[in-house]
Amino acid sequence: MPTYQPGIPTGSVNLDVDYQNIQDNFQQLNVAYGVDHVPFSDISGIPPAGISGMHNVIHMTSQAAPAAVSTAGQLFNTSNNDGFSTDTSLFYLTANNKNIRLTNNFVPVTANNTNRNGYTFLPGGVILQWGFKAGSAANTVAVAFATDNINFPNACFNVNIIPIRAASSPGSDFSTVVVTGSVSATGFTIGNVGSHTMAGWYWQAIGN
Repeated sequence: MPTYQPGIPTGSVNLDVDYQNIQDNFQQLNVAYGVDHVPFSDISGIPPAGISGMHNVIHMTSQAAPAAVSTAGQLFNTSNNDGFSTDTSLFYLTANNKNIRLTNNFVPVTANNTNRNGYTFLPGGVILQWGFKAGSAANTVAVAFATDNINFPNACFNVNIIPIRAASSPGSDFSTVVVTGSVSATGFTIGNVGSHTMAGWYWQAIGN
């Protein structure tokens, strides 16, 4: 592999003497630019492959948040423990020094049609999860996030529930509530007022 030599051409010797060093420098530039790019020397294809200078992947070294630049936004990643694992997470730093977390250290589950549960992350380190709790005639029904989803590392901010009424449920005075004080990072409790037989409950929870 050629070695890049700063200060070439020297200006003190003729180019026909310095040409080999100049060729080596251009070859080294081609090698260096070929990291995460299609190299300068590859002109064999048509977009998006084989066109010199195009990205093929982006590798980012882990680093602390950079200083804000008043005229530009900055995308970077840093190693951190978000309560799930220690890994690298992606951040965006705005020109006005607003540091926004874009990813968490888990793989979202968003296509689980078997039990209708799933979870994902949102910008800012917020976690959204959802699910379905099978029907019951009990006065209270516990929902444990970790049963089909994940516990929140810190706190659950809010939950929403939608009851699904069974066709055989008598009367029309049924209602569903979230039991006071039951919401935590690990789950919550549904209050089945009147103990009607419900087909189930769809639920959503948000936290961090």
